Amino acid sequence: MIVKILANYAVDITKKSIYLPVLKTASENGYLDILQYLLDVGNVDINEVFSYGFTALMIAVKKDLLPVVQFLIEHGANIYYKDNNNNTALLLGVRYNRSQIINYLVE
Repeated sequence: MIVKILANYAVDITKKSIYLPVLKTASENGYLDILQYLLDVGNVDINEVFSYGFTALMIAVKKDLLPVVQFLIEHGANIYYKDNNNNTALLLGVRYNRSQIINYLVE
C-alpha cells in the first residue's frame, strides 16, 4: 500500500497536506484499509473539510459506500456537519437516493 511505503520512507503522513488527499481518495473509493491505517497513525482529522464543504462521510454517502459510512461514523465522523449548501450526510443520502445509508443514519 502506497501510504505505508510513504511512511517507511519517513514521509509524515499526519501532515494535513499529505493525509488530506489520501483521506479523500480512500473515502470515495472504499479503501477501508487505508482509512484504518490513517487512523492508526494518529493525528488525522476524520472530519476534515474538502471542497464544497464536504467531509469524508459526505463523500462516502454520495458514492453510496455503506461500509465506509459505517466505518467513519464508528470512528467519530460528525453526522450533523453541514456542507456549503447546508446539507448534512442524511440530506445528501436523500438527495442521491441512498436508501441503505439513509436507514443506517436514522437508526
